Amino acid sequence: MFKVIKYSKFILIAVALFTSINSMGQNKLLFMNGYEINLRSFEEDLTTKSIRYTFTKDRLFKAEPKIIEDEIDMSRLFSLTLKDGSEKLYYKQDSAIGNVFALERARLFVYGARDAQNNYKAGSAFVSGVLFGFTGGLMSQALLTPMVGLTGVAIPVSRDVRISEADVSAESLGLDRCVIINADYRDGFQKVARGKRLGKSIFGAGVGIIGGLIAHAILTNNDIFFTFEARLGKI
Repeated sequence: MFKVIKYSKFILIAVALFTSINSMGQNKLLFMNGYEINLRSFEEDLTTKSIRYTFTKDRLFKAEPKIIEDEIDMSRLFSLTLKDGSEKLYYKQDSAIGNVFALERARLFVYGARDAQNNYKAGSAFVSGVLFGFTGGLMSQALLTPMVGLTGVAIPVSRDVRISEADVSAESLGLDRCVIINADYRDGFQKVARGKRLGKSIFGAGVGIIGGLIAHAILTNNDIFFTFEARLGKI
């Protein structure tokens, strides 16, 4: 049993390291919210303390990706990792702009947020939203429908997100072998993961409500509800 667990951990770490090695050779910008992008080009403007950069984004039904240009203030960035693997830090501890953590604690928080951005899918929140939304839509009541739908949003958002080993990147493991239980890492992960849960559950509830209303309309038009109610009345 213990050997299987050890081997599974080794495989997860090996896969993460392989992914990390394959991503080398690109300049990468890491935001304070954990969002990370691979850059085509960038230019620092020390006068305005901002960075102008370009990156590519895949487009649906089109083979060629879209090239996007943007500019961002350096205070919203954690770091820039260059092609050679060296890192340029933009983070500075400054409570005036909300940067209350010392560097290493901030790194753990941002890495947790990045792992949630890249690896956490929030699929169960979507399913919860669909189920509750469908139930509410099937009721087709002005008050009950949105209330039941919102329950499918509230339940996944209110619970803590369980962080699995598959969610943790090789870089995060490099900071701390037990990073998964580190409070700063968990706080960063939870913040982003809950945001994902909220978005997925709202979308799922909307899909479920529409589906429930359509199902209610079909069943009502076929007199199934009325037949069922009549049978209940005879019992």
